[in-house]
Amino acid sequence: MISAWDKSLDLLSRAEHSALDLKRKLRNKGYDQEEIDEVIRRLYSVGYLSDERYARAYLRKFLPVKSVHLICRELGQKGIALAPEDPLVSEVLEEEGIIEDETVLSLISRKLRGNDQPDEKERRRLYAYLQRRGFSYHTIEKAMSSLGV
Repeated sequence: MISAWDKSLDLLSRAEHSALDLKRKLRNKGYDQEEIDEVIRRLYSVGYLSDERYARAYLRKFLPVKSVHLICRELGQKGIALAPEDPLVSEVLEEEGIIEDETVLSLISRKLRGNDQPDEKERRRLYAYLQRRGFSYHTIEKAMSSLGV
């Protein structure tokens, strides 16, 4: 059987992982908890595992389609405590040039595909879609009003 260290390196070579995700994957592969904990400590010490690097990658990937609040909640479920007011979030938003209000406008435009006068059923679906993406009612209403939808 391949060692937990080698399996971890294999997983990390494909994509960034949070420590919690990596532990779960190793546990599912049958490695014992003591070995997993030792591997995680080693990965952190050599810099192969980084919560900040993972959070940055996750933010970059999902900020164009989800709200900051939802992303922070998802990161919390992955073992990385991050608040929307955290400097890391602000830094990534600035680096990527993302403004949440513009993200909502973009998602609305993409969903409507030129249909600038949706009926009530389409409007409800659009609201539900945007709320599932983590945007507040106020943010959605503001964007819809600015587009005249």
